[in-house]
Amino acid sequence: MEALIVRIVKEIRRGENIDLYIAIVTAIALLILGIFGISNPSWIASINISVLILITVSLLGNRYRIENIQKKLSESSHGVFQEKFPEDFEESISQAQELWIVGINLGTTSSIYFKNFRRILESRRKIKILILEPNGVANSLGAARYDMQTSSQWHRIKILESITIFCRLKEKNPEFLEIRTIDYIPSFGFFGVDPESSKGTLYIEHYGYRLREGDLPRVVLRPKDSAWYVLFQEQLFTLWNDGNEWNHNVAETEAMIQNSP
Repeated sequence: MEALIVRIVKEIRRGENIDLYIAIVTAIALLILGIFGISNPSWIASINISVLILITVSLLGNRYRIENIQKKLSESSHGVFQEKFPEDFEESISQAQELWIVGINLGTTSSIYFKNFRRILESRRKIKILILEPNGVANSLGAARYDMQTSSQWHRIKILESITIFCRLKEKNPEFLEIRTIDYIPSFGFFGVDPESSKGTLYIEHYGYRLREGDLPRVVLRPKDSAWYVLFQEQLFTLWNDGNEWNHNVAETEAMIQNSP
């Protein structure tokens, strides 16, 4: 009983459910007046109507609050897991002062966003590329993500083709582009836009296993996401630190493709 009274007092102080408490107090007062015969049918009827109105308003208010909570939960669910990155994704990576990219073969990335990468480098901003080691053990496992018919040799060439594209960019901007490889298949692909900045953004895509729909879901994290942002930020940095610098130029990388069996 004491706990109930404390809760009621707290709710009244916060301005919550006041209409219901007024209705309850009024009903109790009418009951007492009726017991002692101190009542007037005309004003009791008016009070009863007022109480009913208060209860109705309270019920409607609760209904709207529940609908609002359901809407926010729905928006939150859709906002976290997405089929595509937001419409401003390309603009976001283009404006990065430091762009970090992690992927398995980066075939689509290297071709679609080539012009964006070139503009970033020409404006003396930095790009860091981490891609699967084409001559490593993980390459065959990376090929298996697609289907059983995909050979490790085909996948190796795909990786080398992407590296060649990045090497061409590096030749013109050696100070601003770093390329590393890693003999490990990351669980996620990353586009890190200024990840060390308080205004950073992490665009993450989950690497599935033979998904017809492609790599899903996609998630966007910012510093306001606190622990989740820090977790994936640390994953990005750990992968990068475990990578090895790609020391081959364009000609050497192309030769690896041409000499492939």
